[in-house]
Order: sequence, then structure tokens, then C-alpha cells
Amino acid sequence: MSNDGTVLLEAADFEQRGGWVLDTQFVQFTGSACLLAAGIGRPVADAFASFDLTEGGTFRLWVYCRNWILEYSPGTFKVNIDGEAVPRTFGAAESDDWMWADGETVELAAGAHRLQLEDLTGYYGRCGAVLLARDLEFIPSSGLQGLRDLRTAVKGLPPEPGSP
Repeated sequence: MSNDGTVLLEAADFEQRGGWVLDTQFVQFTGSACLLAAGIGRPVADAFASFDLTEGGTFRLWVYCRNWILEYSPGTFKVNIDGEAVPRTFGAAESDDWMWADGETVELAAGAHRLQLEDLTGYYGRCGAVLLARDLEFIPSSGLQGLRDLRTAVKGLPPEPGSP
């Protein structure tokens, strides 16, 4: 989390992955592993991540995901925060590129929260990260360098692996 309250939850940050698996086949596009719901036609158990907010408010939700077969959108999933479903279904974009899907705004109080990925199909839903941005006009970059810059800014990580 950065000083402005932006939250970035990457696949490895999910403390309970349920039936989702940590998949590294897209690292060259995403810069990190993603969560994959490989239920072979049966929805897998939900993945969960926890986060804390020092200040409540309105946040724009972004989900980094991919629709891997445009004609069918087989890997759809929902995001729930504190048990409340976000209206948008993810994994059904009109592009098969990895991209940030806008989940619109959510109101969150200060304190502890739990985010849940709910697989809807069991057909390989893909989620690389979830972002909650206090700046409602912010649009994250989907390119690899943009993801690295975001990770560096929000998590305070070095720009390149292994650098101080």
C-alpha cells in the first residue's frame, strides 16, 4: 500500500488461493504470476486476500485480467469485497490482451477488509492483480513497464529485481 491509500493485491498476495493456482506462464507479459481457476468446467473454490485501510473513502476498482477466448469468454469471475459482489463480471473483455478492467467505484471504511475472487465457470479464469485507487481518475497502464512502475510506486519495490 502506498501513502495515498492505493492498494495493489497481486496474485502472490492472496493468502488463501482456494482452488485457484499460482501460474507463471504469463510472467513475460505481466511481470509476476497470476491466479488461474483451472476447474476443468467446475468452478473452483474462492481465493481470498486481506488488506487494511487507514482511511476510508471512495476507491476505483481495477482488475488485471484476460479473456483468453473472445468468442466464448470461458474464464469469467466476480470480485467480492467484504462479502459484497462488485456488479461487473471480469474475464469477458472485448480483447484477449492482458488489461485492467474497470470495476467502477466502491465505498470502503477504514480498517480491515477481505477481497474474494469467485470463479464462475471453472474454465481457466485469469487474474493478475487487483487495484483499489483513491484517485478516481487514475487509469493504470497495462503494459509491462507500466505494471513495473505501478508495483514500484504502490509497494515501494525496486524498479528491477535484485536492485537496492
